[in-house]
Amino acid sequence: MMRKKEFLEQLERLLWDIPEQERKEALEFYENYFDDAGEENEATVIQELGSPGKVAATIKADLDENGSEHGEYRETGYTDERFEEKNMPDIQSERVEQKPKRSSLSWALILLLAIITVPFWGALAVAGLGLIVALVGAAIGVAAALFFGCIGLLMGGIISLGVAVTQFPAVPTVCLVAGTGLLMICIGLLLLLGFLWLAVKVFPICFRWVIDFIQRILHRGIRGGERK
Repeated sequence: MMRKKEFLEQLERLLWDIPEQERKEALEFYENYFDDAGEENEATVIQELGSPGKVAATIKADLDENGSEHGEYRETGYTDERFEEKNMPDIQSERVEQKPKRSSLSWALILLLAIITVPFWGALAVAGLGLIVALVGAAIGVAAALFFGCIGLLMGGIISLGVAVTQFPAVPTVCLVAGTGLLMICIGLLLLLGFLWLAVKVFPICFRWVIDFIQRILHRGIRGGERK
């Protein structure tokens, strides 16, 4: 079966005896004609145009007649009204008809890829969930340590002050016990401030981020199901 390249090569050989400019414009016109139709419609275009000999004879006849009523040269090259009357293949409709096939194939490939990569994505999801749980657990652990630490230090400091009162008049012992109690109270208050800062500033941001992350995943899953 003749293809576009063979058709144009034969046409060029058959037009060797016409002026070079006319030959170049004619070849350019028919090459554009093929390009507009598309590679998949080359056979249809060749069937419509006929053989290269017929096309060359038509061009030569029109040139010999010095521009007949059938053909003329325009900005796009040599045109023949006998060919212009022929309907070009409906490329757009063919592309629209082919699009669902390509789309179905793409969906099939995506589904196959999703099935193949399920273990990977499943492991990744479990790892991500485990990381989130670990971070939340660590944050709760730190908060609990600060809370119970500050409570223990405050209680220990208060008890130390009470013991110091009972040590009068032993001044060195009173100073030592009272100083230890005050130090414990100060550290307990610092831990309490740290706990309150975590509870008011850090924890809400962390929990909000976790909730938004989970909602985003669920929203994507629901939206993907609706599309299907």
